[in-house]
Amino acid sequence: LHGLGLIHRDLKPENLLLASDAAECRVIIGDYGLACPPDVTEPCFVGTAPYGAPESHGSRHHFSQASDVWSAGCILYAMLSGIPPFYAHGHGSVADQTAAMVRSIRSAAFKFWDDYWRHVSDSAKDLVTKLLRQRPEDRISIADALKHPW
Repeated sequence: LHGLGLIHRDLKPENLLLASDAAECRVIIGDYGLACPPDVTEPCFVGTAPYGAPESHGSRHHFSQASDVWSAGCILYAMLSGIPPFYAHGHGSVADQTAAMVRSIRSAAFKFWDDYWRHVSDSAKDLVTKLLRQRPEDRISIADALKHPW
C-alpha cells in the first residue's frame, strides 16, 4: 500500500481479512474508504480512535505512513495480549474516558501488563515498542519491521 503512494488511515483488526480458511493464508487489508496520499493534514480526526497515532489526534490531525505503522503496532499489541494498548476505561462520562484514552495515545503511555504479557517474548515486545514510538520519525519503518528478528 505504501509502495503505491497511499496510506490507509483506518487500520484495525476489523479491516484485516483472511484470504481463505486454510491454516496458512494471506492477510488482506480491507476498507480503503479513508485511504489517501501520505502527509495529509485534516481539519478533524478520521479513522478509529484507539488505533490512531498520536499525531493524528493532535490539533493538526496529521497522517503519514508512520500513522499506519502506529496502527499496526496497536493491532500487534492486541493480538499478542488480547487487550488493546489504549482504551477508554474508568469512571466518568464516555467523553471523559475517551479524552483520557486520547491523552494516553498522545503520550504513547502503554504498558506490558504482566497478567497479559508474561508469556510473550522480549523480541515481540521489542517490535511492539518500536512500532508504538510517540514521534513518527522514531518509529520503525514497515520494511524494517518485516526484517525484525521476531
